[in-house]
Amino acid sequence: MKILNVMKKHHIFGFVSLVFPIFFLYLAINFKDLFLFICFLVTLLITTLIIFPSLFSSRSVVTIKSGSVRSQKTKNKKHFHKYKFYTSLFSPITLFIFVIITSVFIYLIFNKLEPDSHSHSILTSYYRSLIATHNLQITILLFPLIILSLYYLLILKVHVNRLFKQVLLYIPTYILIVLISSMFSLYLAFLLATFHINIYLNGLVAFPSLYGIVTSKDDIFKNITKLNKPPVIYAVSENSNKNLYLNIISSKDQQRGLINQIVEKIPSTLIFLPKGKLHSLFLIERKLFISRLNKEEIEYISPLITKLIVRNYINKRYIKDEPKISLMNRQEYLSYREEQINKQLGEIDDYIETTIDAINFYSNNVSIDNRNISLAESEISRSIVQRDASYEYCINAGYKSYFTGTFYHLYSKEECDSSKNEWDNYIAKVDNNLNQYRNELTYDQNKLDEFSSYKTEWDNFRILVESQKDNTPYELGVFIPKKTIKIALDSIDPSAISDYLSTLTHEYFHYASYVSEERQLLPFFEEGLTEFFSRRTINKSMDIQNNVGYPIITRIIEEMSKKISEKDLEDVYFTKNEEKLEYLLDKTYGKKFYEDSKYYFVALYYIQTVEGLEFANNLMFKIGGDEITEESL
Repeated sequence: MKILNVMKKHHIFGFVSLVFPIFFLYLAINFKDLFLFICFLVTLLITTLIIFPSLFSSRSVVTIKSGSVRSQKTKNKKHFHKYKFYTSLFSPITLFIFVIITSVFIYLIFNKLEPDSHSHSILTSYYRSLIATHNLQITILLFPLIILSLYYLLILKVHVNRLFKQVLLYIPTYILIVLISSMFSLYLAFLLATFHINIYLNGLVAFPSLYGIVTSKDDIFKNITKLNKPPVIYAVSENSNKNLYLNIISSKDQQRGLINQIVEKIPSTLIFLPKGKLHSLFLIERKLFISRLNKEEIEYISPLITKLIVRNYINKRYIKDEPKISLMNRQEYLSYREEQINKQLGEIDDYIETTIDAINFYSNNVSIDNRNISLAESEISRSIVQRDASYEYCINAGYKSYFTGTFYHLYSKEECDSSKNEWDNYIAKVDNNLNQYRNELTYDQNKLDEFSSYKTEWDNFRILVESQKDNTPYELGVFIPKKTIKIALDSIDPSAISDYLSTLTHEYFHYASYVSEERQLLPFFEEGLTEFFSRRTINKSMDIQNNVGYPIITRIIEEMSKKISEKDLEDVYFTKNEEKLEYLLDKTYGKKFYEDSKYYFVALYYIQTVEGLEFANNLMFKIGGDEITEESL
């Protein structure tokens, strides 16, 4: 009767446990996930084992028809043998070992096991990871057997001589326990992770201080002030609770590896977090989490973060205190940008006017040169005729004596040759002037052609710059001397924080390097060096590759940095020492390189589109760089 009662109780337990495979089947169908379907099959197998243990028994049932007491005892004994495997499986020591092994597996899943990079299945990854941990396998296999041996010796009082045989007989049951426990542990970890996510995230919202989380912007500011390096920034979405949980847990170094892979498989519908309740900004140690961009908080805290980012890269130079940050929406920025473009158009008009003045100047010089050449050529022709006539007269001038018939010359041959030499010297001088006029004409004509070409190009530049009013800008920020930075921010999505900080870092470099309105580098080098340093700074501090701002100019600066040290470029940038810049470029790329290339430096600042590639590649050729293509930008 006791056996029947045990069977009845376990059957009830078995039917109740059908809830688990039904639950996993529902999830597998709903989310079309292979892992959840495997969970369904395994839980169904375990439930079947619980309900119908006889399917796994190798004992045959012996029917005894005798009604005697002895026959009844024999019948009960046979029934007992039928369920011997079953009762062994559910004995106290077996359940105790099952709990121990399950606990070990749970510990491994949450702390030790790493996911297999070659497998996308959790089940495959799990068992491969178990196989790879050889020392842990020995612990899993031997430790429970030691407990079993102690149980036989101390509790059941089994003799030492029979101990090995008893343990050996228990091995099949033990192997089954290990297999069931390993699988059960994975599903239990799935449930525990789901439970922990919900408890943790809701606790984070309701009681952040209990989790060591700082949510007040003033307290966050104070904590960041104490840091020597910028905080690690995580952009988390309220609609992706799993990623939020994984980022927070990984930031606290509590969990890693396989458990993260399990968390990724948890359906989002099983994670319950009140929508809109998550703090927009919170700090855990030196990890800053941003779930949405709040204008007031960002304006308050981002200058300090950016200062730490810049100082972390430029660590041997004084960096000014935080500037005033003002956030604009995109429409406000585009209006401001239109004003800036109009200002650039005014500057281009000044260049065009200067070019027209140069064209007029060299055109006038060409006219003068042509007139001087014509006069010099006429003077040489006239002087040659007069020289020859004068010499002829000088040689033949004289009279014949009436008395002697002798011809007397008025001038000696030496005097005539001397006079001719004077004419020759004069003609040579005029001829030299003629050659000089011709050289001047060549120079002035070349300059006239050059500035006429510049005039055409500046006219085209003006059209292109004006068309940029309708194009997407390369950067959404501006530095206004002496201490104001305006940034365009029209999204509260946390993923925009990387672009925001990249733009702010660029403008912060403008602010940190500002000397005065009078002392500035050419815009080509102001923007090129600013973007060069800000890209490297963001890459070092946030591991973000940003190649958006001023792509053509920055590519040229990067090529220059291969032959000019970054320290020299840094000194030029922060001191605005144009003389040193000119010296470094001329020393590296040849005499008068800076002066001869100035036109390209000026033009490329205004043309940051593919139309500027021709000028950029002319510069790249002069500095020995590779050609820039549209695809490489």
